[in-house]
Amino acid sequence: MNGSAPLKLFDTAKKGKVLGAYLLVCSRQDVVARITDLFLQHLFCTHGGCGRCIDCKKVKEGHVDILRLCAPKVDELRGAISFVAEKPYEGCRKAVVISMADGMTVQAANSLLKTLEEPPLGTVFVLSARSVCGVLPTIASRCAVIPLTPSPDATRIIAENLGCDEQAAAVLADLSGGFPEEAQRICGDAGLLARRQETLGLLHKLLMQKNMAISTFADYLELNKEHAAEILCVMLSYMRDIRIIKKTQTAMLVINKDRLSSLHEAAGVFTSTAIRNMIIILAENSTHTGSAFLKEHGLSMYFEHGEKRILFDTGASDKFIYNATLLGIDLHKVDTCIISHPHNDHTGGLKSFLEINRNARVVIKSAAQGDFYTKRRHKMIRTGLEPGFFDKYAERMHFFDGFFEVEQGLFAAGIHKYRRQPQYTALMFEKRGESFVQDELEHELFVAISTQEGTVVLTGCAHHGVQNVLLTAEERFGRIIGVAGGFHLGGTIQGKRVVKKEPESEIHAIARFLEDRKIKKVYTGHCTGESAVEKLSVLARGQRMRIGDTLEF
Repeated sequence: MNGSAPLKLFDTAKKGKVLGAYLLVCSRQDVVARITDLFLQHLFCTHGGCGRCIDCKKVKEGHVDILRLCAPKVDELRGAISFVAEKPYEGCRKAVVISMADGMTVQAANSLLKTLEEPPLGTVFVLSARSVCGVLPTIASRCAVIPLTPSPDATRIIAENLGCDEQAAAVLADLSGGFPEEAQRICGDAGLLARRQETLGLLHKLLMQKNMAISTFADYLELNKEHAAEILCVMLSYMRDIRIIKKTQTAMLVINKDRLSSLHEAAGVFTSTAIRNMIIILAENSTHTGSAFLKEHGLSMYFEHGEKRILFDTGASDKFIYNATLLGIDLHKVDTCIISHPHNDHTGGLKSFLEINRNARVVIKSAAQGDFYTKRRHKMIRTGLEPGFFDKYAERMHFFDGFFEVEQGLFAAGIHKYRRQPQYTALMFEKRGESFVQDELEHELFVAISTQEGTVVLTGCAHHGVQNVLLTAEERFGRIIGVAGGFHLGGTIQGKRVVKKEPESEIHAIARFLEDRKIKKVYTGHCTGESAVEKLSVLARGQRMRIGDTLEF
């Protein structure tokens, strides 16, 4: 670790020159947590942060004058403001620790601005984030930013400090994120090292589909929920090594060198396309029970195509950014964002994405620049992007009509009409001048991903009708092996009634179509409607997608 940064932080505590707010920036939240605790021990301990007294123990186990929050919502931050307004119960200080500050919504962050600018006497806020780019600039400007950067020569330093060989040091460097101090802690944590071995063993069986591997791995995750972030890091490292061996045919850059035999076996079975064609759900209407993800009526997916990182839609708000952070996905590195259509449940997070990612282009239909509305109980409600949005971000937009090859083997395309559209489209309008006209849906696109086995289709809402989407894809790209996205079969709620819901006969027709075309992988959710999802699961082996799911094709 860049040792000067935390030492300066501790020094301010010792000298009593503590500022009102700090922002610790680090890719490893476990490292941040450790540094934060040490800083708080220096603040609350009468012996200068000894680590042994009752005050130091309270810092770690729970102190009445320390409030800890993670990516807090507006209501939680209002509670924090009330918390610091009261006098300390013990001593003369209060502290609010906010982890995952880059996961706060804009509204939540704004609610904290005034208090950060003028915190009550004796109060300190300690925020942490994976990247300062993900934090609202007005928040970052009110904090002393402390970057905690890994050592560029971590493997060598760890080997020297711990007296271990290069192979063990490389594994420890990966587990610690390149922080030698963290590597030393891990080396002494027998439980963590044992979990790594167990995780890698079960993951390998899962990849090779051996001995009821799926249920065994699911049980393992359930039993180790408190170590989820740690397990995910180990899994990502292993999958990275498989890709390296597959692409380079050498173990030179492999991290988990103690698992070379298993890695070569997995690389021999997995094709490059099998590893690449994994689509991760970042925003959706539902989550798995007990998960920490934030759900909403919206849709966002992430996948990698070759060496490119692709985002498909941005949900209804910036919640997808928080979910991506939990999943270890760095949205700053996304190369292209493809927007299925301009409705706000697919573009609500687009502005936030463009603010944290300054380079990605946005691929979108030219017709999306219109002013779109949905009729709800005799009122026209704007569902498109706000006026002026496209002017503000003009240099980031790539507009097209008809068909566009995003990357080699990755396409965005408009949709032809072969048969009826869902009934719900009767409620969709475009404002032209002072008049509302029926929305012709020219702004909608689908994504086609070419694989060795056939084409995978991604759709946002399929307002044209999912059969029209698939027929268009089939005509242009040939055999379809999978489809994922919203199918818009559930209608909409108007008052207390569901209207424009697709009849059961239409759901049966879609199921027959999927079966006739032998489309084996069907993932759906979002606007499809729960009843339709259940029917498609029975009739066409459809699977319900939820936030955090990895869709494999």
